[in-house]
Amino acid sequence: MSSAQAASIVDVGFTCSNSHLRAELERVEWLVRAATEVRETEVPVQPEHARQWRQRGVGGIVETVDTILTGTLLEPEARPELQSARERGEALRSRNAASARVAQARGVCLRLERLADYAALEPQDRDLLLLSMLPALDSRFSDLLGYLLPDHRGGWPTLELAERLLAVDGHARWRLRSRLGAQAPLRRHDLLRLPDGRQSDPLPAPRQPLQPDPRVLAFLLGDDAPDERIAAYVRVVRVGGDAGGPTLPSERLAALIDLLEAQPVQGPGAIIHLAGPAGCGKKMLAAALAARQGRPLLVVERALLELATPGLPAIVLREAMMQRAAVYWDGLDDWMSGRSPPLQHAMRQALADYRPWLFSGGCDDWRHHCRLGRRPVVEVTVPTPDAAQLAACWRDATSAFKPIDPDLDLESFTATVRLPPAAIEAAGATAAALSRLREPRAPFVSRRMLLAAARQLHSGGLSALARRIRARPGWDDLVLPDSRRKALRDLCHHVRYRHKVMAQWGFDRTLMLGRGVSALFSGPPGTGKTMAAAVLATELGLDLYHVDLSQVVSKYIGETEKHLARLFDEAEANSAILFFDEADALFGKRTEVRDSHDRYANLETSYLLQRVDEYEGLVILASNLPRNMDEAFVRRLRFIVPFTVPDRTQRLAIWQRLLPARTPRSDDIDLERLADGIELSGGYLRNIAVSAAYLAAAEDVAVGMRHLSAATQREYAKVGRVFEDEELESIFRTERKQP
Repeated sequence: MSSAQAASIVDVGFTCSNSHLRAELERVEWLVRAATEVRETEVPVQPEHARQWRQRGVGGIVETVDTILTGTLLEPEARPELQSARERGEALRSRNAASARVAQARGVCLRLERLADYAALEPQDRDLLLLSMLPALDSRFSDLLGYLLPDHRGGWPTLELAERLLAVDGHARWRLRSRLGAQAPLRRHDLLRLPDGRQSDPLPAPRQPLQPDPRVLAFLLGDDAPDERIAAYVRVVRVGGDAGGPTLPSERLAALIDLLEAQPVQGPGAIIHLAGPAGCGKKMLAAALAARQGRPLLVVERALLELATPGLPAIVLREAMMQRAAVYWDGLDDWMSGRSPPLQHAMRQALADYRPWLFSGGCDDWRHHCRLGRRPVVEVTVPTPDAAQLAACWRDATSAFKPIDPDLDLESFTATVRLPPAAIEAAGATAAALSRLREPRAPFVSRRMLLAAARQLHSGGLSALARRIRARPGWDDLVLPDSRRKALRDLCHHVRYRHKVMAQWGFDRTLMLGRGVSALFSGPPGTGKTMAAAVLATELGLDLYHVDLSQVVSKYIGETEKHLARLFDEAEANSAILFFDEADALFGKRTEVRDSHDRYANLETSYLLQRVDEYEGLVILASNLPRNMDEAFVRRLRFIVPFTVPDRTQRLAIWQRLLPARTPRSDDIDLERLADGIELSGGYLRNIAVSAAYLAAAEDVAVGMRHLSAATQREYAKVGRVFEDEELESIFRTERKQP
C-alpha cells in the first residue's frame, strides 16, 4: 500500500469492519513474511538431511544440542531483519488505530475493536489472535508457518513461533507467555483454543498449536449465527425502538429506565431481576428496554440449566457481546443455586466482565443466597398484563398483516382467551394468515379467526390428562327450563365480563382468590350436564377438556398433586374450560385422620381446593351425588345449576332434535307418544334413537316404531326396568297415521 493510500485511509477511516480486519491481518502478515526471508538465508533442512540425522543417531543429537547452545537460552532471536519488521508493524498499528478511531466516530462498526474492548485485549493479545487466524483464512499460511517451525510441522502457529515473531526482548517474551495463561483474556473468553483437550492447561507448551475459536473467527468475518454450543438455547429478540413496557405502569417504567440509564459505563452494573407469573411479558419488557438503547435482547432459555458446565457462562455472555445485545437469562438464580463452586466461580467471573444490561427472569423473587460478586440485584415485580394491555398486543400483532374488526370488543376477548404477550405475537400473525386464506375478501380479522389462531397455538397440551370435547352444540340444542338456561347465560357473563368487574371496577383488589368462575352441575345421569358445558365452550369460544380421573388420581403419595399441578398449569396456558365429571370422587369430603392414608387424602383435597381457587378460568364440576362433596368446595362455587329429569314437554323437544333431517323415517313414528310414554332423561333417549337407527340400517329400511320399541326395551333393561305388554302397546302401536 502506498503512503498516499495510507494517508487517505487515516483521513476517512475504515469503511467497514472487513477492511479494518484486513489491515490488521496485513500487519501481522508482514512479520511472517520477514521471518520467512530470514529463514531463507539459513541452510534449509531438506528430507535427505533428515535421513542423515537419523543415520547419525546420537552424534546428530549432540550436534543439534551444540547448535542450540550457541545462542542465549530464553531470549528471542536478535535478527535485524525481524527487528525492522517489528518496527514497521508498530507503525502500521498506529496508523490502523487512528483510522479505526475515525471510522468509529462516523458510526462504522468494527468487530475486531468490539471484541478487543469487551475482552480488554492488549496489543500482544490482538497480535496472538490475528496470528492464529492466518492459517484459517488462507491454507498457504499453514505451509508457511510450518516452514518457520523448528520441527517443520505445518499447521497452526505455536507459542514458540509467536515469541520469535512478536517478542523484541526477554521481557516481552515472558510477557507474551503470561498473555496465554488460563485466566488471561484470550483464554478466559475462549478466543484462543488449545486443541487435543488441553484447554484447561495453565499455559500452553512451547510447540502446542494455537487455534482461534471457530465462533470468534466467524464473528470477525461478519457471521451473526449464534455459537453452535448454545444455539438451541438462545435466541435474539429485536423490537422497534419505540416499544414500551406494556406490563408496567408508566411511573414504574420510568423509574426502571432511570435506573438502567444510570448504570456505570465502565464496570458491571446491577442485575435487574424481573419476577412475575409465566406469560406476564417479562421478556417483552426486557426487549423493549433494550431497544431504548438500540440493542437487541439475547434470551437465554431455562433449558440451558441442563448443560451446566463452567465454560458456558463465558460463551453465552461473549455471544451477547458479539450480538451487541442485552441479556435476559431465564432462571439465573436457579442456574446458580446449588451449583458446584467451579461453576459459580465461572459465572461470577463472566458476569464481572460483562458490562451491558443484564436481566434475570423468574416466577419468584430472587434467591437472596445467590450472590454474583460485585453486581447488585434489583428486583422488579412484573404484574400480569390486564385485558387492555393484551388487547393492544393483539392489535400490534396483526397490524402489519390485516386489521382486527373494529366492532370486536378486544378487551372482552382477551379476558376470555388468556394468551401471554409472547404467544399473542405468534397468534396474531396466524390469525391474519387464516383470515387471508379463508376469508380473502374480508377487510378485517374476525373473532372467529382469532379464536382459531389461539386454539392452533395451544393444541394438545392437555391430552395426557384430559380429553378435548370437540362437539360444538349451540343453545338450540340444549333443552332446559328457562331458569336453568338463564343461569347458564349468567355464567357466560361472569366469564366474558370478568375484566370489567375485576380490573376496571376494582374487585381484584378485594378478592385475593376466587377470581375465576366455578360451577357445579348436579343431577342424574343423562340430564344434559356435559352438553351444557359444551354449549358454554361454544358460546365463549374456548376449548372444553373432560378431565380423565384415571390419569389424575394416583395411589402413590404426592403423585396426584403433581398431576393436578400439571393439569391446571396447562389449562391456564390453553385458556381451557376444565370439566370434572363425577367430581364427588375427587372433591369428596375430607375425613377424620386415622392413619397416614387419610392424612394424604385430605392433603390432596386441600391442594385441589387451592388450585380451583387460584385458577382464573372456568371450572365445571358435574356430580350425581352433590351431597358427598366437601362443603369447602360447595361454599366457593359461583354457580350451582341443578339438572332434573325432563318433563313431557321437554322430552318432546328432545325427540324433535334427536333424529337428524337426513335420517329416513317411517310414517308410523309418533313423537308425541314417545314423549308421553318413555320417561327417561335425554342421555337415555339419545341412546334409544341411535340404537334404533342401527337396527333400521341393518335392515336397509327407514327408522320406524318397531325399531324404537326394541331399542327402548334394551335401554330400560340397562336401568333395571321391564315394560309390560300394555305399556308397549300404548306407546308403539304401529297403525299408520291418517293423512
